[in-house]
Amino acid sequence: MENVWTDSGVDVEALLSARLAPAFAVVAGADVDPAIRRSQHADYQSDAALALARQLGRGPREIAEQVVSHARLDDVCSSVAIAGAGFINLTVSPHVLGQMLASLVEGARLGVPEVPV
Repeated sequence: MENVWTDSGVDVEALLSARLAPAFAVVAGADVDPAIRRSQHADYQSDAALALARQLGRGPREIAEQVVSHARLDDVCSSVAIAGAGFINLTVSPHVLGQMLASLVEGARLGVPEVPV
């Protein structure tokens, strides 16, 4: 996996962003922030295709489909779905969640960051 480990484990948002950013760049022809955030419909969601659609003058769902086809997510996500107008819903795989938990258990502080005093 990319270098997305922090003192308290893996930064899943950073990992998903690192995987989606190159795919958005291919589709847009320029750097695009994937705008990863928590979702009520999956673990995470990207709505960047909606904003990009206005810039490119194309449908957001079409852009989302192209982004997903270029993204390397199969080892991170158990499910990648395009919903509504062009939201990309991302469900993190149980394997990745297990790796994250295992890394937290191995740490002396069990993933809890130190609080400066």
